[in-house]
Amino acid sequence: METNNVLVSEIATKLAKKQMGKGLKMAEEPTEDYKKLFKIEMDAKNRAYAFILGNGLLNRFSEFSKLTQGFDCHKLALMMLSNETENYKTESHE
Repeated sequence: METNNVLVSEIATKLAKKQMGKGLKMAEEPTEDYKKLFKIEMDAKNRAYAFILGNGLLNRFSEFSKLTQGFDCHKLALMMLSNETENYKTESHE
């Protein structure tokens, strides 16, 4: 478990330093809140990978990855969520 915490700390530090390049400031070490948020995101991604593999969707994910090469997948996900929300609103008012 200690190795995992060291790895998370190293990755969190690299991510925080990357943010500095965007004009954001950080302390010498990432805060515990930053590490906690990183662990939450890492867990969510691992859960998504498990879902993909557990449902036999690896080939579809591979194709999706090829099609979205070079895309900002964060923005893409937000657009997809927005479309789902709009579809839900439309369907629920019919």
